[in-house]
Amino acid sequence: MTILRGKRLLCATDLSHPQLQTERNALSIAEDLNCELTFLHVLEDAPLFLGPMPFEEGNKWEQLETRYRGELLAQTQMKADDALSALRDGKTHFHIQVKLGTAESEILSLLEKDRGHFAGVITGRHHHSRIVSALFGSVAQRIIEQSPVPVIVLPIAENVPTLKISNIGLATNLRPDSHTGENILRELLESDPLRQRAAHLAHCFERMAPTYSGFETTDAYATYRELEMIYDLAESRLQRAVEERARILQEDGFKATGHLLVGHAVDELKQFITDNKIDLMIFGRHAREGSTRARLGRLVTRFVRDAPCTVIVG
Repeated sequence: MTILRGKRLLCATDLSHPQLQTERNALSIAEDLNCELTFLHVLEDAPLFLGPMPFEEGNKWEQLETRYRGELLAQTQMKADDALSALRDGKTHFHIQVKLGTAESEILSLLEKDRGHFAGVITGRHHHSRIVSALFGSVAQRIIEQSPVPVIVLPIAENVPTLKISNIGLATNLRPDSHTGENILRELLESDPLRQRAAHLAHCFERMAPTYSGFETTDAYATYRELEMIYDLAESRLQRAVEERARILQEDGFKATGHLLVGHAVDELKQFITDNKIDLMIFGRHAREGSTRARLGRLVTRFVRDAPCTVIVG
């Protein structure tokens, strides 16, 4: 059973950049996975009239507001069609929807209402400072946390490079029941008929390094030495486990390597992305929560905030 390939994707767009590079990258992903794409542009809804309304005038204002919203939607639909018409090249079919409301609620509402219609959602991530992110949050972050389907997060900036997927990273927790991220990775590898793409599997191990300088003659020293031996054994086993996951892909004819990252997870992952020239990083979700959603780990939440590449959260 495929996760994304051959299905429909929803892409949230604010049409804020005239080059439409983010939208082009969304189309590139859809074409890569042989998916149909729907662009969703959401206008912030604001009432025409604020304050108390005379009862006899209420119906007139309601009719006026309904007509105003209809005209606004029609005009915006025409503008969105014109803006995105440059992307129509016949390779990938896409549709355009315009709605009134808030971006977060309309995207999640569409995913919930048309459950099973969209297999994934693509959203952009603006670069904000940590203070702004902490105070106001991020639409992309909230969609990732609440979406019932995988989320593809594209960076939004003035000069976003064209997405070319050559090296794909997968942050794996090595759990036997965590298959969504690996299935998405396999779909991306299979979509390259020349088998030129390379998979780089990474597992993060935050080793706590004890310090025992000056205590060599105490019982604490022996305890620390035992703890270090346990950590060494854990590292060895985790290294073999991640290499075994990569070996399975190699046996199926794909390029794949396994890496054990030891240290602060976010910092190690960013260095891993730089060292291996990762174009796209895949994360899975953690424990099940209810019947449809999975809970995000702290690592994913921290990493996506200022990720240096495109990210897929399965």
